[in-house]
Amino acid sequence: MLKKLIGLIMIGSLFLVGCGSTNDNNKSKKKEINMSVAASLKVPMEEIKKNFEEKNNITVNLNFGPSGTLQKQIEDDAPVDIFLSAGKENIHDLIKKGYIKEENSKDFLGNSLVLVKSNESKSKINSFKDLKFGNIKIAVAEKSAPLGLYTKEAFNNIGILKEVEPTIIYCKDAKATISYVEKGEVDFAIIYDNDSPNLKSSKVIEKIDDKLHSPIIYPLATIKNSKEKIEVKDFIEYLTSEECKNILKQNNFIVR
Repeated sequence: MLKKLIGLIMIGSLFLVGCGSTNDNNKSKKKEINMSVAASLKVPMEEIKKNFEEKNNITVNLNFGPSGTLQKQIEDDAPVDIFLSAGKENIHDLIKKGYIKEENSKDFLGNSLVLVKSNESKSKINSFKDLKFGNIKIAVAEKSAPLGLYTKEAFNNIGILKEVEPTIIYCKDAKATISYVEKGEVDFAIIYDNDSPNLKSSKVIEKIDDKLHSPIIYPLATIKNSKEKIEVKDFIEYLTSEECKNILKQNNFIVR
């Protein structure tokens, strides 16, 4: 019980960052909404947050992390209004458990997987199917992150999962997976396509066939116990605006 309480206090403190510090009168008038967001959306969502806050008297507190971890925080009653997950399974679980109403969720974005190679790698491998050959290291997100599930499906469906298993370095989420390959700690990594424009010390060598894994869908949902109904509605409407769609497209997301 104590462990759960400490965890909730820590999550709450994350959401408090971003509160304005103007004057007491403004503080009382300014509304806040809390949004949990898959780690792979960090770059565009921070830009979207900034743009929205400049036009509205609403503070958007963003909490980034692996979708599985964010789901668990919601189940532990963390103060969350909106959840943007990197996998449908997390949303489905929360619907079954009563945290989200099905009519308050929708498929929002799509994505693809790419194989990237570290600039420091000496490997001559240049294709996904050939990863089973050679003495290499591959960074892969662990199964608690949707990226890890999609990657495992792709390995399995192309028939090389057993061969590559000993070469895999598991990472907690998309961000950590990128970090490993960018630092040259592995030869290859499987990452989301939207993260590829930000690579500095590695490069994309192949887009992985979408048929090798389940469709990569980012569902957007409001949490049933959200108290800021009007502000949440305003922000979700903004997320579907042309301005936001363009930001997301520029970051290699597929807008649905």
